[in-house]
Amino acid sequence: MKKQWKLNLGIWIAFVLLLSACSNSADPSADNAPPADASASGDEASGNADTATAAAGEPKVLKVRFYDDPAGFDPANIFRIENENIAFNIFSGLTSYASDTGEIIPDLAESWETEGNKVWTFKLRQGVQWQKGYGEFTSADVLYSYNRILDPATASPYAAEFNNVDSIEAPDKYTVVIKLKTPDGNFLHQVANYHQGQIVKKEAIEKFGDQVKWNPVGTGPFEVEKIDPSSEIILVRHEAYYQGPAPIQKIIFSIIKDEATANIALQNGEIDVIMRANREENLDILEKAGFKLNHVDNYAVSLKVFNLDNPILANLKVRQAWAYAVDFDAISEGVSPRLQKGAKSILLDWMEGYSENAT
Repeated sequence: MKKQWKLNLGIWIAFVLLLSACSNSADPSADNAPPADASASGDEASGNADTATAAAGEPKVLKVRFYDDPAGFDPANIFRIENENIAFNIFSGLTSYASDTGEIIPDLAESWETEGNKVWTFKLRQGVQWQKGYGEFTSADVLYSYNRILDPATASPYAAEFNNVDSIEAPDKYTVVIKLKTPDGNFLHQVANYHQGQIVKKEAIEKFGDQVKWNPVGTGPFEVEKIDPSSEIILVRHEAYYQGPAPIQKIIFSIIKDEATANIALQNGEIDVIMRANREENLDILEKAGFKLNHVDNYAVSLKVFNLDNPILANLKVRQAWAYAVDFDAISEGVSPRLQKGAKSILLDWMEGYSENAT
């Protein structure tokens, strides 16, 4: 059966490292080397660039529209991209992703080696400091974080990501050895700066208990100053971040759910950047007003899933007819040409294994 998918483009702010421009460089040890932007997907609508780059000597503050109620920032159960993008700047993983290629790069682990993709040994970066004065990051933090995900009491929806883990050991302060049940050449993705791979601090988890999702503590380039779920989220840069302080001192996320209201706030200078704009009519208004629309393609695929319990859809010929008949390119061009286009595969074209000949 030939399948068709709709590729969502959307309008999202790529703030994951617009904010933390000092984070996740391919060579974090290079002196004063500006790191690559992190991999948040989508487009942004931004106002005067000078707003976020204040005059010399003044604090650099970026004001961003956050479009939904925040759901908390505990890596054990975090969900939805708007929350994940913020968490990416608060936490770190053993590995991370290069924004330009999506490839795995070092983060809290400065290097690693593997024996047959079954035993993974990570050499940790020394001197990394936790936010909020929690001291130095060590292998004990890695063991605690991963065992917390695996603990049934945590009820993490990401525990299955570690189902292949046989044991996690820390032979010394800066070494972690993870043995798998079966070889996995993609294991570096499981320990990356995303969901279960994000490292937390035991003492902070124990201090805040069930409120830790509103009091996240990590080793990333930004730390939480304030979270008001009804109005705003404020991040300030982590001055002791291992790659050096971020160029922006503070990011204020104002919660503005209505997109038209966000557009007005942008035009009035109340915010600098809209985090996600996904209505063609609003984009037209902003573009005509002279605002910059930054577009990032290929961040998600929208799947069409058939219910095979339906006797009609259970018929292979019906599904094949649907797949051949629907012209997603034409639909996208006619309905929302800036926001989506037809896709050739469940994978995105920058992913390994992508092929236009998916069947």
